[in-house]
Amino acid sequence: MSNHQRQSVRIIGGKWKGRKINFPEQLDVRPTGNKIRETLFNWLHGELFDSKCLDLFSGSGALGLEALSRGAKYVRFIEKNNKTARYIKKSLSKFEKEVTGEEVICADAIEWIQKNNEVFDIVFIDPPFNGNQIYEICQKVEATAMAERLIYLEWHSDIDSSLLPKKWKLTKQKKSGSVFFALCSRC
Repeated sequence: MSNHQRQSVRIIGGKWKGRKINFPEQLDVRPTGNKIRETLFNWLHGELFDSKCLDLFSGSGALGLEALSRGAKYVRFIEKNNKTARYIKKSLSKFEKEVTGEEVICADAIEWIQKNNEVFDIVFIDPPFNGNQIYEICQKVEATAMAERLIYLEWHSDIDSSLLPKKWKLTKQKKSGSVFFALCSRC
């Protein structure tokens, strides 16, 4: 390992429970905390098995890796930072020798959304808190009909359901510390 500092979080459930996810220490990587991930994946219980997921703004990859650990068939990770994307690939290669249910793409999430028409069962939207507005991102995801069933949102302020796409129904929401998170279903 070079002189770069590393941070880590642990997978909290499924076949990789307890395994560490390492990622470089940098200001724009804010992994979803254990308490929030536990709540989210309790919400998703029964929905994950054999699902196709999209982890936008992957950062540490914690959401997508947790989904794979808990039975998702496929996760596409979209991460803008090349170094961070490499760490996600490294974590995947350590967890299983023949992981086939993943793909890590180094790209700007907004540009990637606009160029793709693939459909996912579950979409995780956890953008940098200092970055693009979450509601603009949601509208772009809806414009491509990318999210088929469920959408997870994580943001620094309360999720305003009136600003979400019309076909999205806010089904669950919580706050943990200064983080607001919610689950939407697409009607």
